[in-house]
Amino acid sequence: MEPAPTPDPATGVSSAPEGTSDVLAEVTQSGGADLARRRFFRQFATDVVQTAATAVGVVGALQRSSAEAASAILGTDAASIARLTAGAPPVVDQQNPASGAPAGFRTAYRWDREVLFLVDQRRLPDQLVEEVCRSAGDVAHAIREMIVRGAPAMGQVAAIGLALQARSASQMPPFMRRAHLQGSANALVAARPTAVNVRWAVDRCLAAIAAVDELNPDGTVVADAVWREAEAIVAESAEAHERLALLGLAELPVPEGRPLQILTHCNTGPLACGQFGTALGIVQAALHAGREIHVYVDETRPYLQGARLTAWELAQAGVPHTLIADSAAGWVLSTREVDAVLVGADRIAANGDTANKIGTYPLAVLAQRHGVPLYVCAPTSSIDLSTPAGDDIQIEHRPPIEVTHVRGAVIAPPETAALNPAFDVTPAELITAIVTEEGVLRPPFGPALARAIATAIAARDDLPTADAAGVAG
Repeated sequence: MEPAPTPDPATGVSSAPEGTSDVLAEVTQSGGADLARRRFFRQFATDVVQTAATAVGVVGALQRSSAEAASAILGTDAASIARLTAGAPPVVDQQNPASGAPAGFRTAYRWDREVLFLVDQRRLPDQLVEEVCRSAGDVAHAIREMIVRGAPAMGQVAAIGLALQARSASQMPPFMRRAHLQGSANALVAARPTAVNVRWAVDRCLAAIAAVDELNPDGTVVADAVWREAEAIVAESAEAHERLALLGLAELPVPEGRPLQILTHCNTGPLACGQFGTALGIVQAALHAGREIHVYVDETRPYLQGARLTAWELAQAGVPHTLIADSAAGWVLSTREVDAVLVGADRIAANGDTANKIGTYPLAVLAQRHGVPLYVCAPTSSIDLSTPAGDDIQIEHRPPIEVTHVRGAVIAPPETAALNPAFDVTPAELITAIVTEEGVLRPPFGPALARAIATAIAARDDLPTADAAGVAG
């Protein structure tokens, strides 16, 4: 096995070891069933680095052709793309989308200046369907009802939703417009309160409004400012998640004579994160680099994100995987050669305590018991330095029916009381490392998290604005 990178003792951060650039080159050059789509999104991420002066131009590479994006996301054929281009109804419905040859990872959404299209994740794996959103209210509903889910993806679509709302409110009187947008922002943040990424994205959009004067008499100036910020959030996320994935890949061992064995929980691929993925982004990077890999997939009761979404994504990408009941994780860790547990995060407190999908905490306990490293894989947008510790994180509770029923089928006696917390908190001492786009952070997490946030903010502040680059909103 290759040794893990050694953290800087002063910072607790491991940057990419020597050879990471080779991994990046290998990823770029590798082939596979989803090569065309990966080139499409790789160009999107590369443009962020090469043309950082204008996030608007970067996102334009993704959104200038909604039909092209639909092809990348939904795998539509030429006739379907022609219908979309001609203005036919945008909802695409494919029966049994996981059947047939692997089509590659698919992102959770696409959008143009008027409409946001979300893959309805409630209907996977049976159907691949898009939900249409035209306002912040539509997006808040989609977040609350889990049409879209995954903390990073929710943050991105929340920003887009507020941008759509700002555009529709641009002709309102300034005071009415301000109240309207603040109400929309509140609705987005309240839709699912545990995930900090939504608040992070909305706060950035509100700051963009403040920078051009929230009572600016020209509402189009406000709308353009929000739009630029939303585009910047999406563009930065694509680039950040890819860097995170490559850092995470460099952290993993190279077993001799067998595939790398990963165990994961919930869903952390492009469906949950936007363009690349966090924990599953590392798996995607391993696949593209030609690594042999096998993934054990926790079903993730009660909402079954692992069974319905992660297994579907891995099947679409052609990644060998095995679905297990959550309660089988201990047996797997004790009898199989699991090299690492990779999970995401909905919020990371200042001390490293991490809120993630319910079931992560017992998985972390089992991993520690069996000496298997557990990595939390999350962008810096999931870090909340204003929350001191896990006890301070608000845990969302969802309807009991999600426990007493499975996809409409009753599995408990009538009137059975059910408790349904959507998240639990994994104490920092159970976490081996936190993989971010700014490095692999190790205990003690407090200083390392603060430095990662500072680095991410400095990098963003160093980017020239779209206005400075002479780009219209």
